[in-house]
Amino acid sequence: EYYFEDTGRTMTYVDLHGKIAYKPYFNAQCWSADSRKLYFQGKDYSIYEYSMDDETIRFIAEGRGNYGIVTTPQNKLIYSSKNGDIVEMDCDTYAKRIAGKLPEGQTNGGSQLTVSNDGKYLCVIWTDTMGGMENDDTLKNRRFPVLDMETGVWNTDNYFGFEDAPPYNTGMNPTYPNLILFNHCATEGDTLDRNWVIDTNTGIATNRFKQKNYTSTLTGEVISHETWSYDGELLYIDKAISSKIAMGGVMSFDKDGNNRRHINDDYSYLHLGVSPANPRFVVSDTGYGAHKKSDIVVVDCHSGKSYKLATTNQTGDDSVAHSHPAFTPDGQKVYFGVYNGDYTSAGIGFIDVSDIVNQPDLMEIVELSDSCNAERYPGMKHEIKLTEKDGKAGYNIVNGNFMRVNYKGAEQANVKADIEITYFA
Repeated sequence: EYYFEDTGRTMTYVDLHGKIAYKPYFNAQCWSADSRKLYFQGKDYSIYEYSMDDETIRFIAEGRGNYGIVTTPQNKLIYSSKNGDIVEMDCDTYAKRIAGKLPEGQTNGGSQLTVSNDGKYLCVIWTDTMGGMENDDTLKNRRFPVLDMETGVWNTDNYFGFEDAPPYNTGMNPTYPNLILFNHCATEGDTLDRNWVIDTNTGIATNRFKQKNYTSTLTGEVISHETWSYDGELLYIDKAISSKIAMGGVMSFDKDGNNRRHINDDYSYLHLGVSPANPRFVVSDTGYGAHKKSDIVVVDCHSGKSYKLATTNQTGDDSVAHSHPAFTPDGQKVYFGVYNGDYTSAGIGFIDVSDIVNQPDLMEIVELSDSCNAERYPGMKHEIKLTEKDGKAGYNIVNGNFMRVNYKGAEQANVKADIEITYFA
């Protein structure tokens, strides 16, 4: 264990007896359903299990590729085997079955496994070797295959590409498995259309978050990463605080791309992990590029308040050396990658956050009348009956627009107060 003096938090650290242990991507769960067993990969992609009950490490299988594992709420571990087949394992009995074999002609087993909440559908991303992509040869294509975990049948019809960079960082919507999130991962400051979703029912891909441009070639809104909410209704993004237009920080919007909500802007957030147990909370690492240190921060999306847990080593040179924090299924712990920066050692740390996530929700979200519409009356003052419990500043949602609210005189619940509103449309 390791104690962080500046935060008063204790981290439990797991590795392969001094050898490298990699945490999966931040949008892929890798704990058993009861949050007692942690699954991870070694440097050769082999898959292991760490048990909190007896603190032992168990070899599971030889794997294939980075980010090649994911667990389900049904207590199954799904992984890409050494030959590329998709294997499902029961986390209690360790019984295994081949859920899907690689289609004929496809030699790349894929990575970035994500799964629907019901455990019935799995998405990976392939560097395609099957052929048949009808896009122009100048496009850098990727295929987005979806596996029916019950029948073993792949839907391999969907693919997409960009001229300057291939799609990356896929994520299946947990509730609507036909919606696959991916990004246009070119140079971030020059990418004007980073966030995309493809509907596998129609094959149509759309840019869901319309970034505001600073110039014709430079975005004014720099996006780091994106992920679905656990119920699939929202997309969360890390908007860099270096963005030249509007505010940076944690944001969310509806799955169809509407209704932006700005949550906070106190850190330069990088990867957002959403709690499966409580949608109020997300966790993120910080920093980018040449930064060698990263803070692990939990954010309350209702109040905008952040809680720093730890500072860890990371490097911007390789994505597997990012912290990629996430919550355990029960939402009581945060786990993340811990690296020394030169790849001689790496492991996974986890910290108890029950004192944070079990706090009462001090902000009851309320609606203002249409007369206080953000687009028509920016910066106006309005009077409303508040339900905030301690009189501190907070955030509210109004007709789908997010605002920062500062008010005076609300020292107890359900009293009228003067509110000064700054809108972020």
